[in-house]
Amino acid sequence: MNKKRWPGWKLRLPPQHRLIETGPVDAIASYYSFFIGAVLRTRLRWALDKLPDAPLSRVLEVGYGSGVLLPSLVQGTGMAVGIDIHPNAAAVHQALTDLNIPSYLIRGDATALPFTQRSFAAVLIVSALEFIQTRNGALRKSGASSPRLGAWLLSLPGRRAGQTRYIGCCPGL
Repeated sequence: MNKKRWPGWKLRLPPQHRLIETGPVDAIASYYSFFIGAVLRTRLRWALDKLPDAPLSRVLEVGYGSGVLLPSLVQGTGMAVGIDIHPNAAAVHQALTDLNIPSYLIRGDATALPFTQRSFAAVLIVSALEFIQTRNGALRKSGASSPRLGAWLLSLPGRRAGQTRYIGCCPGL
């Protein structure tokens, strides 16, 4: 029997100009720029590197924005789900569909996630926690959505340009 080897999580950035900007804090164009783009792409690679080294059944990205990380999550999961407060879920879904990337996107608040406990193998909040007013509520809800043996990854931009603070990477929650 010839089993395919798990290739690991790889950053799969969609072609430039194929995803939509969802609002004033969406930095999708910056991912393709020379300097800041390199920093942002490194940040996404770091997040992917912290995921368990195996395919996952379901992954939740809180604050998916334009969907830049979803193509990378889809490659190693049965279902990648995104939740964001912006009203552009249908447009982001269409942009991803046009790229043959399945997406399950929901408009919602990170402090009131509409999922049962332990619904996801991993929960990621990358480049979004800084925009959530009541972080404790969001952390409590997202933590409840991941299983005890799942992964939970959070990041915040650092105080200096190009710096990222990772305030949580908790495999085995």
